[in-house]
Amino acid sequence: MNELLGYVKKKLQDAPGVADISFKTPLEEGGELFSYLVATKYSKKLYVIFNGALPPVRKTSFVFNRWSWHPMFDGSVLYITDPTLIKHPELYLAWYSGIRDFDFLDFVVDFILQVQEFLGGDQVITYGSSGGGYTALQVAARMGKH
Repeated sequence: MNELLGYVKKKLQDAPGVADISFKTPLEEGGELFSYLVATKYSKKLYVIFNGALPPVRKTSFVFNRWSWHPMFDGSVLYITDPTLIKHPELYLAWYSGIRDFDFLDFVVDFILQVQEFLGGDQVITYGSSGGGYTALQVAARMGKH
């Protein structure tokens, strides 16, 4: 995770005010978490967007729903794909359930908190529609403990 945040830090430092950063994080239990960050140096807010159901017929599971909305947010925006759909492309909705014996949502909460800390933010707003809405609520509830 430190290597990832070092990469994000370098990209953000090199950017004039806003940086578009795409990255993947290996999961210890196998698979990868793909995310995309539109980071701004001038806001304390971090919006986290989760995908809903994907079309049954699609070319890829690397989709960032609501990506076109990022100019409307008054903060940095972190889009997170569902790694379950990458591991199982035959599915179109998995509620970020992950894999057996690995609580993926706890990993996501830790990941978000580290990105927030790095950006110097003091507010996280989660959002998703459909299955992504369920995930946004689950993550927000777990973040309430932090």
